[in-house]
Amino acid sequence: VRAADASEHRRVVSDPVEALRISARSVGPFGPERALQAWLEVLAAAPHDPESLAAAGSLLVATGKHPQGLVLLDQAIALGSAAGEVFFQRASALFELGKLEEAVAAFEAAESRLDWDTAALARGNRVAILQRLGRAAEALALQEEAAGIPADGDADGWYHRGLAQVKAARYDECIASITRVLVLEPDHANAHYTIACAFCLSGQIERALAAIRRAIECDPDTAAQIAGDSDFASLENDPRFRALVTPRSP
Repeated sequence: VRAADASEHRRVVSDPVEALRISARSVGPFGPERALQAWLEVLAAAPHDPESLAAAGSLLVATGKHPQGLVLLDQAIALGSAAGEVFFQRASALFELGKLEEAVAAFEAAESRLDWDTAALARGNRVAILQRLGRAAEALALQEEAAGIPADGDADGWYHRGLAQVKAARYDECIASITRVLVLEPDHANAHYTIACAFCLSGQIERALAAIRRAIECDPDTAAQIAGDSDFASLENDPRFRALVTPRSP
């Protein structure tokens, strides 16, 4: 009797969950809604799959469903998902939900797990949230720790440094930083706006008015922002200020 061919006894072992994962990975280019649906199908078959929890959670956040996304991202992290993007999306969800203190810590956790460019974005988000929380000194210290003193040719770096300095009530330092920006980019409207704040808050009214004028010349849309900015409260009744920020009739 002929021995049975070994191939007759082989069976293809199929993993239906992996098949669903492969399908979900392939639909990313077709948009977040379709990708989300695909990952939710994986979760229906494997509710504790970290990859699927992370992917679906991130897509929920990306499509504005922040509470649901946060739940799935927390589960993914609890099951061992350590990808920086998972932590970043979790931080984004916390921020959108108004949980600012938690968002600061979450962006810090994300930063340590991300590559340089995205880590810098996480650091920038921490700075912005600290400023919003009124913790300007911490925000400035964090920014300086990250970048040190910006290179002379980096107008954007000097601008953000100056912005952090004015929020920390370090007006002379802000003026010095923004002056560097204006040497490099004389028509930088937001730099003129920022230095105007520093001038006004340090009692240099004439210089503040001159900087406000230049900001509006560079970008007329800044007039409305300046008109409502509490940094210029001391100028509220100054007719020169009102003339600068009041829209002109066509």
